[in-house]
Amino acid sequence: MKIEIVACVAENNVIGNNGEMPWGTLSADLSHFRNITINGIVIMGMNTYMSIGKPLDNRINLIVTSDLSLLARDVEMDEDNATLEFFAPSFATAMKYAEKVITRFPQIKGAFVIGGQSMYEQAMPYASSMHLTELFEEHPGDRFFPEFSAADWKMIKEEYASEDGREMRFVEYARQNF
Repeated sequence: MKIEIVACVAENNVIGNNGEMPWGTLSADLSHFRNITINGIVIMGMNTYMSIGKPLDNRINLIVTSDLSLLARDVEMDEDNATLEFFAPSFATAMKYAEKVITRFPQIKGAFVIGGQSMYEQAMPYASSMHLTELFEEHPGDRFFPEFSAADWKMIKEEYASEDGREMRFVEYARQNF
């Protein structure tokens, strides 16, 4: 199964601060994120899920948590069954579940790891591609995107964007020799 990473990253590798994105909301980034992940499986840690505040629509939401009460919950879905929410006890379990779903339902676009730091660190060895919004600014933070070697990744797509005078670049990297 192909695992893809999706993240918004400041120049100093910051991805979060006190449970929030320190740069606030960037509609260009959110639109880019939605286009990549729509009709797919999004895998996230509990803190990321709590910062979003709800399951992402038109996606299967896999939330990794050690909270046993959440693991016992029934699956929740919206009225048109387009949004599903599952809880998994580990990243490995979430990956196994995602693989089963994608095998059974080939119309699912793919599996996308969307944060936070621990999920990115665990996903990095398995990721075949990364979709990064690279902000051309630094921010204070307590959560960071993992370092990666440029020798292992090839940039296959880039697009520059600007919003309210803030510059960013949407970059897609593919793992080399994967």
